Amino acid sequence: MYLMMNLLIFGGATLSAERRNGMIKRLMACPVTRPELVMGKIYGLMLLGLVQILFFIAVGKFLLHVNLGANLPAVTLTLILFAWVAGSLGVLVGSLVASHDRVNGICVLASLLMGALGGCWWPLEIGPPALKTISLCMPTGWALQALHQLISFGSDFSAVLTPLAVCWRSRGGERSGRAVFQELIITWGRE
Repeated sequence: MYLMMNLLIFGGATLSAERRNGMIKRLMACPVTRPELVMGKIYGLMLLGLVQILFFIAVGKFLLHVNLGANLPAVTLTLILFAWVAGSLGVLVGSLVASHDRVNGICVLASLLMGALGGCWWPLEIGPPALKTISLCMPTGWALQALHQLISFGSDFSAVLTPLAVCWRSRGGERSGRAVFQELIITWGRE
């Protein structure tokens, strides 16, 4: 949840600030296409998430001696994919909302709701069946399902292909964000 909150806020706030300061217009004067610009934003956020992931895995494994399961590469891949989803959603929020304060509020609220409904706050096994169904509507629910299979049950990579595929498809925020971002760039170019 910390990863999602950080990437949502950082992605949304920086994109919002760049829109306000006219940085996006200046970037469009460079020889880059609109999709390259949007993907660069997402990849930058994903790189930030990767640094956080590696730091937390290293601290957890070597300093706190947390059992991360037998399949550490699959755990890392799951977290990287989740960082991709969170970065895409951050770009989407930053594309839709211009005010820095609103971006922060929306990102905090969205990450807390997705964390709570996705199972980050309590185990879904103790919740009602409706909560389990709702968690499957959140990228956090699918990512936690994959992590739970890998860490708690010691499953191999083939057991988490479905949750990872759903997480990959839920990066719809990236596609929606790219479309909104491109439209905003076209609109700003006419001003």
